[in-house]
Amino acid sequence: MKIQKKEIELRSSSSYDDYSDNEIKLEAMDIVLTEELQHGVGKDKLHDMLNEELYQSTLKDMQAQAQATIVQNHGNLIGAELVIDEGQVFVRASNTIEGTSYKGFFTELKEDIFQTAGGPKIDFLTELSNFDVKIERSLDY
Repeated sequence: MKIQKKEIELRSSSSYDDYSDNEIKLEAMDIVLTEELQHGVGKDKLHDMLNEELYQSTLKDMQAQAQATIVQNHGNLIGAELVIDEGQVFVRASNTIEGTSYKGFFTELKEDIFQTAGGPKIDFLTELSNFDVKIERSLDY
């Protein structure tokens, strides 16, 4: 109920005019959960529940989704990783680039080029003890 109330509040604020529906939902959830983790009545219980849910289910789902996205984009899983750092999720993966032959030059040019993409910052993750340090997970099979 608190999240829904916060969504309504954010939708009526001109500061959030450029936000999509999904971004407003995520922002409302982030604000409410951060507030509850810091000051809420069920602070300790919510903290424990979120830690358990994130480690038992959500982190595995995030890894599977990252792997699927890398494969769908013809990327390489070897050396790929999922990193959560200061409340933000990053995925680092590579694509194999081959050079185009030009008059017999560059015929053997082939290299894995790594790139990192980051999602939105999720402030409430920094409130969880297990997520206040950098987490790195390999995405290799």
